[in-house]
Amino acid sequence: FVVDREIFDEIFNVMKDFPEFLQKTDRTGKKGITTLCKICACIQILSYGDCSDRMDDKIEISESVCSLLVKHFCKRLVQVFGKEYINRCPTPEEKEEALEMMARSGMPGSFGSLDCKHYDWKNCPLRLTGQFKGSKGKKKHNYHGGFDR
Repeated sequence: FVVDREIFDEIFNVMKDFPEFLQKTDRTGKKGITTLCKICACIQILSYGDCSDRMDDKIEISESVCSLLVKHFCKRLVQVFGKEYINRCPTPEEKEEALEMMARSGMPGSFGSLDCKHYDWKNCPLRLTGQFKGSKGKKKHNYHGGFDR
């Protein structure tokens, strides 16, 4: 999994109490999808970019239910953790720590930088040419490099 155990536990402990993530029982008494499965599916979709319909094969959650769960999950994450983590300016200590880490990585002065490079791809396979065309019709490929903590 992409998420550290401590962070997962914190997310799980917060999400398990919201009604969207509770395990429900149908009229016949059959239990539905567990809270753990719902939260794991949401994290997997967001972390790996999996499609909602792949969860049907793995965890037996339908595509429509899974899409709805991901929307609720994101909404609840922002609601609960937004003030603490989203669009928060780093403290001077955090910024200094990040700058030192980037300097050790060989990129002094870099703080949350993103670079993008376009280059001609003269040996692009024929089957991929439609996907990698630039604005002038030439075969192009983008290289994105992100450096952050």
